Amino acid sequence: TDFRPRSARLTAIGALVSGAIERAQTADTHAALVTALQAIVLPELPVRPGLEIAARYQPAGRGLGFGGDWYDVVALDDHRTAVIVGDVVGHGIDAAARMVQVRSALQAVVRLGVPLAEVFNRAAPVIGADGHLIGTAAVAVVDRAAGTIEHASAGHPPLVLVDPAGRA
Repeated sequence: TDFRPRSARLTAIGALVSGAIERAQTADTHAALVTALQAIVLPELPVRPGLEIAARYQPAGRGLGFGGDWYDVVALDDHRTAVIVGDVVGHGIDAAARMVQVRSALQAVVRLGVPLAEVFNRAAPVIGADGHLIGTAAVAVVDRAAGTIEHASAGHPPLVLVDPAGRA
């Protein structure tokens, strides 16, 4: 009896199963990496008395799982809270890396109490903005004690204030 045909089929099936297992392990590793990176990149929202804060991050596409878009909520003092949103040019890991750099720089400048009119100029040297558009951002500071919202933006679409009735 010749076992070569059966052996060849078993070898082919073994190769297919091995490839499927390898792809599944790669997908699991990718999913774990994306989950870990999102946990680092996406901020934990602070609890602010008198202010209801909610955020949703839904990346476009199926690539890395996040990219150049971001948001941040920063407790500045007992009454003031900064909200920062932005988007850097590009997609994938390069955009995510630039996003972390820009987000960190803007957060630091805002935490230092720089007037909003100067925030983007003060952050520019840190993020390497040498006249080339690398993204857009908007910063708003909600002051519950004063009942005001101050804002500034750099290339970002205008902010929209929505009242409790849903009117913009």
